[in-house]
Amino acid sequence: MAYEIVFEPQFKRDYKRVIAQRPSIKGELFMALQELEAHGKVPDGYKPHLLIQHGGNYTGHMEFHLAEGRYDVIVIYQPHHTNPSVRMVRMGKHRELFQSPTL
Repeated sequence: MAYEIVFEPQFKRDYKRVIAQRPSIKGELFMALQELEAHGKVPDGYKPHLLIQHGGNYTGHMEFHLAEGRYDVIVIYQPHHTNPSVRMVRMGKHRELFQSPTL
């Protein structure tokens, strides 16, 4: 079964920024997207896991890591529960995506 990959506008902006900073991960991201399209998930080597943040924006989403942890680059996505599709939500460094603004 093939899954449809849906790119959120914010993911597209994140992608341009991250690839400009780390062009070497472009091929690895492409391979991960091929796995998501083919199977709806990425291999364990990407360390995929469910995000559970009490009150967080991404609770219930999935995350995986690129570049085997050499760089701080994560991808947040959300598989659809009933349709064969995967929403690509965000991409970037942990501190960019999870740090709440200081008051």
